Amino acid sequence: MAVGAVAGLNAPRGGADCRRCGACCAAFRVSFHWLELEAAGLPDACVEPIGPHRVAMRGTHAKSPRCTALEGTVGEAVRCTLYAHRPSPCREVEPGDERCATARVRHGLAPLGVADHGRQAAGRARHAQAPHAGASGSTQSSIRDPG
Repeated sequence: MAVGAVAGLNAPRGGADCRRCGACCAAFRVSFHWLELEAAGLPDACVEPIGPHRVAMRGTHAKSPRCTALEGTVGEAVRCTLYAHRPSPCREVEPGDERCATARVRHGLAPLGVADHGRQAAGRARHAQAPHAGASGSTQSSIRDPG
């Protein structure tokens, strides 16, 4: 099956087509509390432990991160093989937000336009009202710069 050809997965969000980018999946360490594995339906094989209670998506805990669930070529055509089960840090990135812009620049792609960014404000506001709470009750997910 062709990259990006799975119906219903990786659909364009807010005018930005993430299936033509994928930079966020190849720019940051994606870490979260291990209890989220079961809640998200993620298989153990797609993560690696990075601490007593935290895991990272396999491939993202490296100097040059790239999630192993990402198929395709960044900036051209990509898809996430675990999209329906992606962890909270992946769900938190919005097209045009600061993390998106940082990731795109790292891969030589222009940040999304101000108009694209503005369309995401409502989505981010809705998401901010319901952050993911880990075992301790605090937000346990993070996307961090490698290094």
